[in-house]
Amino acid sequence: MILLTTAPEVQPPPLECECAKHTNLTGGAPACCGGYPPRTRVELADAIDVFQSFGFEVVSAGWDDDNDRPERTFRS
Repeated sequence: MILLTTAPEVQPPPLECECAKHTNLTGGAPACCGGYPPRTRVELADAIDVFQSFGFEVVSAGWDDDNDRPERTFRS
């Protein structure tokens, strides 16, 4: 996933240090996934939904069906 460094629903602005970290992406709340890639297509979709609910614009490379894992590259 790629996300922008600002989100209108998170206050104070979470990325004042210009570095995405679990604590500043969630405003100090628990993270739903972090430190490991989503293990299923549903976990990936859930992570995208959570970031979007905070107002982040999220772009996902999608799911690699052949290898049953998150896609590692963007394809056109």
